[in-house]
Amino acid sequence: MRFPDQATANLYYREASPTAPVRRARFAGDMMREWPVTQGFELRLNPAENELRPLLRRVEDGDVFLERLELVMNSDQLASISLHDRVPITARFRLYQHGFQSWSFTTARTHRERDAFVRLAWKHRMDENPETPFQSWLPFRLPGALWPARGRFYSEGLVGLEEIEHSGAPVRMLFSVAGPGRQFVRYRVHLDPRSGRLTEFAVIWDFNGRFFPLHSRESITRLSYRFSNLPEEDGSRKRDRSSFGAFLDETMAGVARAFKGRARNDRGIVGWCSWYYYYTDISEGVILRNLRALKKSDLKIDIFQIDDGYQRALGDWLETNQKFPTGMKYLAREIKAAGFDRGIWLAPTIIQNNCRLARDMPELILKQVESDKAVKALYNPQWGGWAYELDVTHPRYEEWLKHTIHTIVHDWGYNYLKLDFLFAAGLRGRYHVNNRTAAERLHHLFQLIRRVAGKKTFLLGCGAPLWPAIGIMDGMRIGMDTNHFWDHTFLSRLLRDRNFPTARSSLINTITRSYMHNRFWINDPDCLMVRDERTTLNRAQVLLMASVMAVSGGMLLLSDDLTRLDPDRFRIFSEATRLNRRCAAHTPIPLGLLDHHFPEGLYNPAGFLGVWNARPTPFRLSVEVPPGVDEGALRGARDYWTGQSMPWRVRDGRASISLAPFESMVAVLGG
Repeated sequence: MRFPDQATANLYYREASPTAPVRRARFAGDMMREWPVTQGFELRLNPAENELRPLLRRVEDGDVFLERLELVMNSDQLASISLHDRVPITARFRLYQHGFQSWSFTTARTHRERDAFVRLAWKHRMDENPETPFQSWLPFRLPGALWPARGRFYSEGLVGLEEIEHSGAPVRMLFSVAGPGRQFVRYRVHLDPRSGRLTEFAVIWDFNGRFFPLHSRESITRLSYRFSNLPEEDGSRKRDRSSFGAFLDETMAGVARAFKGRARNDRGIVGWCSWYYYYTDISEGVILRNLRALKKSDLKIDIFQIDDGYQRALGDWLETNQKFPTGMKYLAREIKAAGFDRGIWLAPTIIQNNCRLARDMPELILKQVESDKAVKALYNPQWGGWAYELDVTHPRYEEWLKHTIHTIVHDWGYNYLKLDFLFAAGLRGRYHVNNRTAAERLHHLFQLIRRVAGKKTFLLGCGAPLWPAIGIMDGMRIGMDTNHFWDHTFLSRLLRDRNFPTARSSLINTITRSYMHNRFWINDPDCLMVRDERTTLNRAQVLLMASVMAVSGGMLLLSDDLTRLDPDRFRIFSEATRLNRRCAAHTPIPLGLLDHHFPEGLYNPAGFLGVWNARPTPFRLSVEVPPGVDEGALRGARDYWTGQSMPWRVRDGRASISLAPFESMVAVLGG
C-alpha cells in the first residue's frame, strides 16, 4: 500500500440549506489525477513529488454547503496498513500530535493512550478544532462507553509518525500543510491499541458549512508528506542517530519558506505584563507603580503591556472603567516617556451582552445556524458569565473594528497589540458572508487588523488557530496559559482538561512547538513568574521555567508585582533575559521529542543546551547529542546558572545526567 495511490476520497456536503442532512460523494479507484464526476462534483488530487494540490469543482446538480473532504486509507482485509510500499504493515508507531490553536496541547502519544477531550462541550469548541467529534450531546461527557477508544487520535495541521522498538533507523513520516490555504487540515490516525500498528490514516480538509454554488471552483490546501529512513529494497537499513526532533525541524524549515512568515527579531523581545499577578484587578495606580519600579531598575526591557481589566466591558474597548480615570492615552504617553513600547490587550471577536456595542448594534452578534440564539464563545467567571461571538464578516463589524484599532494605535499610541480569544471567529454560525471557510474568515480578519494597525505595530495572536495567522502576526502564543502552580488540579483532572492552564503544560508546548520560532513568527511561551509569594511554584520550578523559556529564544515577559520582588528573584529574571537575548535569533531543536510528554532537552544553535527533570522525584535522564554538536564540546561545558561543570556522561551520541526534582541546567557550549 502507498499513500495516496490507494486512498479513497469522501466528500461530505448538504443540499439546499446548511441544516439539511449530510450526504456523501465517494471517489474510489486508482485514477489519482482525475476521478469521474460524482454527484455533481469533480475532484482532482493533482499529486506531485511528496505533495498533493487538490482541486474541487461543482459542475452540475445545483448549489451545496460543503462540510469536509476526507482522504482515507484503511483495509477491511488486513489488520494494519502501510503508507509506503517499503514500510512493512507490521511496523509499530508512536505519534507526534499537534494541537489546533494557541492553547491546544501538542505532545508525544503512544498507541495505549486515549485522545480524550475535555468534558465541557463549550471548552472543547474553544480549545480544540470544533469540527472534531465530541462524543456526547450533553454539555459534559459521560464516563465509560463514551470515552474514546485507545490509539485513536486527531492531529491538526501536521502529524508525525515514528517507528518504535527498532534498533537501526526508525522509519519517520511527517504530513503537513504545504503552504497557505483556504481550509484547515486535520488528520485521523488509528493505531492498534495492542500492537501500535497503523490501522487507519485519514487527511481531512474542513469547509465548515461553506456555501458552494454551482460552477464554483475551489483550490484545496496543499498537503506535503515526507518519509525518512525508509528500508532499502532488500529490507536492510542504515544506522541513523538523528532524532525525530531534528527531522521535524528540517522538514518544517522547508514548509515555512512557502508561508513567508513575518520578519524575525534577532535580539529578542523582553517585557512586563500585568496579567499573572493582578489578573483583572488592575488600576491606573497599579500600572504607574510598576512602571516607576521598572524605570528605577537596571533591567532593559522592550515592552510594557497592560492586560485585561481596563475596559468598561468586553466589546467597549474605547471606554475605560472607573479604575482608569485618566484614560489609556495618558498611560501610553507615560510608558513611551519611560522608553518602552506600549502594549495593550483586547479581544476583538467576542463581547458581553451588557456592553454598549451589543445594545447599539445587536445585529453584529452571531446567531446559531439552527436558531436565532446567540453563539456562545466561552464562559469566564472573571467576566461574570458568558461571552458571545461577533459576526466578523458583517460590514458594520468591519467598520467598528477599523475604528477601534485605529483609535488604539494611531490616537492613543499603542504599538503592541495582544489580540486574544481569536478562535471565536472560526466557530459555526449564520455569517453575513457564508462562502468562507473558518480558515478564510480568520485570515481575512487578521489581514484587516494588520492593514489598519500598520506594518510597524507588533501584533501578538493568542487563542488563535495557527495557520491563517502566518505572515500576518509578529508573535504567537504557542501554548495554553501558564499558572502559579505546576501541574493539574483536582478540578482539571475531573474535567479531563488537557489544555487546563498549568506551568508544566505551557512549558511542554514551548518545547514541542519550538520549530515555529523565527520561521512563522516569534514564539510567545507566555509569561514568566519569579515571585515567591502568591504562588505555589518553588525556586527549582521557577528556574526550570526560566531555563525553558530563555533557551527557546521566544518572547520573555515578566508578570509579577515589581514593587515586591526580592533581589534574588529579580536576578533570576535578569539572568534569564541575558540568556534569552543570546538565543533569540535561532530556532531551537527539542531533544527526546517523542520519548516523553515533557521532552527533557532543548538545543539552541546559539550554543546552549538545556536539560531538565520535570518530575517530583530524582531522575537520570538521557538525551541525544544535537546534530552538528561535537561530543567534546559537551564534556567541557559549564552550567549557565552556576558556572559549574556539567556533571554528565557523554558517549555513543547520548548525554546522560542525574537531576534532582525539578532541577534544570543549561550547558554553555564552546566557552
